[in-house]
Amino acid sequence: MGCGSSGTSAAPPSGGAASCVSAEGATVPTPRDDPKKKKKQAAPAAKKKVLIVCTSVSKFPDGSPTGWYLPEVAHPYSVFLKAGLEVSWASIAGGEAPCDPGSVEASGEDPEALAFWNDKSLVGRTAGATKKLSEFNAADLDAVFFAGGFGTMWDFPDSEDAQKLVVAMFEAGKPTAAVCHGPIVFKNAKLADGSLLVTGKEVTGFSNAEEAAVGKTEAVAAPSGPGSCEDVLSAAGATFKDGGVSALPLRSCSFDLTNRALMLSCVPSSRTPRVFMACVVW
Repeated sequence: MGCGSSGTSAAPPSGGAASCVSAEGATVPTPRDDPKKKKKQAAPAAKKKVLIVCTSVSKFPDGSPTGWYLPEVAHPYSVFLKAGLEVSWASIAGGEAPCDPGSVEASGEDPEALAFWNDKSLVGRTAGATKKLSEFNAADLDAVFFAGGFGTMWDFPDSEDAQKLVVAMFEAGKPTAAVCHGPIVFKNAKLADGSLLVTGKEVTGFSNAEEAAVGKTEAVAAPSGPGSCEDVLSAAGATFKDGGVSALPLRSCSFDLTNRALMLSCVPSSRTPRVFMACVVW
């Protein structure tokens, strides 16, 4: 017989199950939710994973310093964190990725970039302690962002690890991005059918006019250098879009191509990483 008007309730001991005493004197458990049968709370969604890739080259051929460009790392990193993404760091050779000291000097009116750089603990555990790019696989990532800086011109284009990752990400439909000199990474990237990834696509990057404006044409352009972004990507069959030099500090020439899988930008800006971030979480 169940508990009803003819039964009396018995208070459960602390933490125990409630029960009642029937008219016949039998103890009958009061129906309660079995804690073992309670629905499990849904596990929190795993964070999207984005990889920032920096150059490992610290000097121009003439011995003058170069490396990755501060705002092109600091701003995307900040945006990715605010978006709740899990950020990993890589460079071609691994270890400490060198920052171009000129980019630090040029960031005097960029508080966000300087805040990143002046936090030596943060720099030490991010760009200062990168893993080798070869340690990362496209299957474990949701997006990849190739930072710029002149150093990229001497290690991004011929890195087989970079080419492999770029193609794997692209063919999986995952966002692949590059900024400023970073698009040079696409120079030798070939799809499974043997065609160059950028052939027939609109791209951008640091233009020949910009190289001339900063006095780096001879250092970068062939035959004295590895070949400028504009020359190399055009030779690969891409249509290079030049946004001009006059608004250099402010402009952004982002292109969203092939179903959001490839994105390029010619100069760092707050807009570029936000557009990229939207593709990651879309």
